[in-house]
Amino acid sequence: MRGRVVRGRRVMILALALTIASPGRAQSPAASVTAREGDPAGGLSRRERVAALKTKSVALLRQGRTDASLPYLRKLHELQPYDENVRYALALALLFPADEDGTPGEQNRQRLAESAGHFEECVRLTRGVAARGPALGLRLFYLGLAHWWLGNPDQALAQFELSYQADSNRTDALYNRFAIFEELDRSAEAQVELQRYLKLAKTAQ
Repeated sequence: MRGRVVRGRRVMILALALTIASPGRAQSPAASVTAREGDPAGGLSRRERVAALKTKSVALLRQGRTDASLPYLRKLHELQPYDENVRYALALALLFPADEDGTPGEQNRQRLAESAGHFEECVRLTRGVAARGPALGLRLFYLGLAHWWLGNPDQALAQFELSYQADSNRTDALYNRFAIFEELDRSAEAQVELQRYLKLAKTAQ
């Protein structure tokens, strides 16, 4: 059995779009028009600028256009530096280029490093709210992916283990540990992780 690191891109993008949206808030016509024209900051109040940026970012992310969403997410992060959901959205958009072919981000270490930095801060902020849970497990999972694609296997293995410890439903994090050990030709450790994964996956059925 040859393993490949799991990433789950499409589901992630849809969930992300819903995460950073502004539920229940009607957007002004001015904000909608400005967002369509690609200049969400011009001539609006701060609240309207944030709403327009979120609207545009969500629309692009739902289309899978992560690269196109980056300018809007960067501006949104500049306006709301303490909004963890916005930082998380930016980290994911950096991690998953829209034109990916094979492993995302292999050719852009600077982009991956920036993504990892944002994920690390997301983990810190999320831990401040809850020591365990799905939100923390997911952020640790993507931090593990960033480290793996950056060529830091030991850090990736550690983050995937922490991801599972934070959320025991994240058996995909254990599978990724197996896949990484196998890729590194550490067969004994790979088999231990594979058996661990299979046992937990069977229990969950």
